Amino acid sequence: MEVNLRKANAIQHEIKNAIRALEAPTRVDITEFEVGEDAIAKTKEKSLEARRSWDDLTKTLYDIRRKVGVANTTSGIDTALSEVAEIDDRVAMLRHLVAPSAQRMEPEVLAGRLNKLKDSPRETHHYAMPDEKVTTGIYTADEIEAFNAEIANLRRRKRALQDELLAMNVQNTIGLTDESIACLQVAGIV
Repeated sequence: MEVNLRKANAIQHEIKNAIRALEAPTRVDITEFEVGEDAIAKTKEKSLEARRSWDDLTKTLYDIRRKVGVANTTSGIDTALSEVAEIDDRVAMLRHLVAPSAQRMEPEVLAGRLNKLKDSPRETHHYAMPDEKVTTGIYTADEIEAFNAEIANLRRRKRALQDELLAMNVQNTIGLTDESIACLQVAGIV
């Protein structure tokens, strides 16, 4: 059976959910009206059955994961995903640079505020530290506009890559083994 990479991803999620849903008890409550050894044996069998299911599902999950990994590498999906991650990091850094606090004051305003600080009388005594200062961003409006344009270009590139990734995930397929198909059928996944 061939499935595209998008379907393989969905199957992997369903396998993980099926594994989480397994109950493998390690304890049993026994009343005085039950035969203790029978209750333990019944609970142990339930636990062993869950373990067998866990083994089968886990083996199938990692078989699919290995095949998806190979397909991702050979089809270029890994490279595209790396580029998307790089774009996300670049946009995060640039968003920091375009924050309102990053914009610098006009040179005349900055000079005026600094002169006002210099000319204002100060009270100083032994323990006083002058903490009067002017805080300003370091980027001009033009530089911030250029950063915003770069962010817009990166976001367009990311959308294009995501479209390419969607197409690659639908076009590329992996083959499931008969053993994997049987396991998935028992679990009700396919």
